[in-house]
Formats: sequence, C-alpha cells, structure tokens
Amino acid sequence: MSAGDSAADGRRFHRGVVASPDGLSVVREQLRGWLRQLAPPVSAVRVDDILLACYEAMANATEHAYHQCEPGEVVLDATYDDGKLSITVGDHGRWKDSSGEDPFRGRGVPLIKLLSDESSIDNTPEGTTVSMNWRDVTVEPS
Repeated sequence: MSAGDSAADGRRFHRGVVASPDGLSVVREQLRGWLRQLAPPVSAVRVDDILLACYEAMANATEHAYHQCEPGEVVLDATYDDGKLSITVGDHGRWKDSSGEDPFRGRGVPLIKLLSDESSIDNTPEGTTVSMNWRDVTVEPS
C-alpha cells in the first residue's frame, strides 16, 4: 500500500500517509477510533499511552527520516489479539544524526520505551521500523 492507503478489519489497522504534521494527526485520530471499537475495550489510560507513543514514532520519522528530500511515507500497522497489541511505525528514509543538537529535544524514544511494555528500533539503510507492544491493553497499567 502507498501513502494514503488504509485498512482496518476489527483486529488489524493499517495506514500509510505522507510524513507531515497534518497527515500524522489524521492517523492518530483514526487509530483512536479503531482502539475504541475493539472488544473487549481498551482502557482509556492505555489508549492515551498508545496514541502518544505512536505519535512520537511517527513524528520522529517525519522529522528525521526525510530531512534531505521530499517527505516520504510513514506506515503504521497495528494488530490486536486477545488483549495484546502490537504496533509498528516504519519509514523508507535515511535518518539524520541528531546527536549534539538542542539538549531540550530527544525525548521521543525514551517516551516510547516508557509508554509501551516492549519496544525496539530497527534502523537500516532502507528505512527505520519502530516496534511497540502492549501485553494487556484492556486493564489500566499498574
């Protein structure tokens, strides 16, 4: 699927969008709607955590992956199964090194790690994939 394509079928959510602030906001709201319709329902606190972690991953792709070219695609894939949620956010850009930049920046990755139960980042020359997992999204986190 290419930028702008979408799919959602109850247990799976997929969106591809051009890496721009407006596009990311639309995907975030569509993800919110999908999370709210799952059964059993996802807890409100978990929805907020998931949306913030995903938005941070998409914003990082928007800012860092396409810094020397036209904005490319950011793809969000989510799968829900038996109370477990897995989400990946991917791009096809080449990330810039942001070390040594503004010391008040750089909180996206720590936020992703804090808000998800498990996370990993796979950075290759072909793009970056952020994987996030939540073990039980139907209860409030402890």
